[in-house]
Amino acid sequence: MVLVITSQQDFTTTILIDWLLHSLTSYYVLAENDILSILKIDIEKAEYIVETNKGILNLHEIEAILIRKGELIIETDGNTELDSLFSYSLRNYFKQEVNVIKIFLQFILNKKKSFNSFFTQGINKLIALSFAKDAGFSTPKTIITTQKDILHNFGRDQEIITKAIYEALFITEKAVNLKNYTSVVKKKDLDRIENSFFPSLFQQKIDKKYELRVFYFDNTCHAMAIFSQHDQQTAVDFRFYNHTKPNRTVPYKLPKQVQNKIKKFMNFCHLSTGSIDMAVDKDDNYIFFEVNPVGQFGMVSEPCNYMLEKEIVNFLTLKSDAKK
Repeated sequence: MVLVITSQQDFTTTILIDWLLHSLTSYYVLAENDILSILKIDIEKAEYIVETNKGILNLHEIEAILIRKGELIIETDGNTELDSLFSYSLRNYFKQEVNVIKIFLQFILNKKKSFNSFFTQGINKLIALSFAKDAGFSTPKTIITTQKDILHNFGRDQEIITKAIYEALFITEKAVNLKNYTSVVKKKDLDRIENSFFPSLFQQKIDKKYELRVFYFDNTCHAMAIFSQHDQQTAVDFRFYNHTKPNRTVPYKLPKQVQNKIKKFMNFCHLSTGSIDMAVDKDDNYIFFEVNPVGQFGMVSEPCNYMLEKEIVNFLTLKSDAKK
């Protein structure tokens, strides 16, 4: 049985489950609204039995795990009749107790054949840039500052962009969507900015020939070129999609030395899979931007005919025709 850990509305998970059905593999899905109740954990006998709204699940029966997004969520409100004087402190204490159990169960599941890991679903972008340099990649000149004069000096002799330090923002409130994208910082922006501001990331703007999205899995790089520079709307950030006239995308063969740098980088990050954003500049240099351990790979799989979802299921179910 394959245990699928996912968010509630992840289209990629739907395709992966289709391939599990095709391969006649049993599976059990845990989404963010599925709360576990602990029935039994016997460390000596290695018995780990939980219950969800879907029924009883024996973790011993799990042969592989497929983690898209999310984590195990365990019921913490078993005792509702707490002394009001200590209720907040006790509930917080109980949550910490349960958190130890959750981490232990994730540790047990992580020993199994797995796609992704509970413990590497996110990576600090700044650490990733440091690891990329250690692996031999070129990276954009990058600063984080709160001071206008420092930013002015950084942007004096080069074009610069700004983007999120953590992850892209996506908020929906009262039918209004709020998103942020990578944006060019223009001279008029530098002139009107406050003398001090919230810690923000700024980078050298790369003169791109084209962008690359590389999905790394099972020690293999699956790359796609994105000709985002041919459209002003997507030139700075291809995620600002032009749905009327989409960017041209094609399969891409990475040079061996670039593949080796990616493998070295992923080892530094302790990642077995991830989606890497890169670009090739006008001088044919390969520039590393960032990695997302749980990034969407359907955008690479479908247009390039890589059938990555099939490869992942083959990997988990030990099919002999899995691509190496």
